[in-house]
Amino acid sequence: MVQWDSSLIEKIYADKVREKSDGKWTLPGGWADIGKSLSETVSAEVCEEASIRASAARVIAVLDRGKQSHPVSPFSSYKIFVEAALEVEGAFRDNTETAERGFFILDALPELSEERINSEQVAMCFEAHRVEHFACRFD
Repeated sequence: MVQWDSSLIEKIYADKVREKSDGKWTLPGGWADIGKSLSETVSAEVCEEASIRASAARVIAVLDRGKQSHPVSPFSSYKIFVEAALEVEGAFRDNTETAERGFFILDALPELSEERINSEQVAMCFEAHRVEHFACRFD
């Protein structure tokens, strides 16, 4: 199984969405869509969850979810972190998955949805944005 998260960082702020399922914050993301490439899925999901038109810019990391500090899951999956480039920011539209959108600095993150993302992964996304030749991390 493949999960992915997009890191949309504009200046020093990271785009986050608040999940309706637990009321906590995460990066826009989801499961791989059958028949869609990673970049197509990133663009579609960021638009659906955050009301932002963005394009996939580069892969930041491919991490084994089970080797990260996430709660135990009955599924084995890889999380692909993708840096996305902002094209157009629209007004947030209500949807079935997310309750709101916000931009946060690294030192003032809201309560994260630990099922989906942790503070170390968010810090990695900020670092990747700052470092032009960031080496993709794996495992």
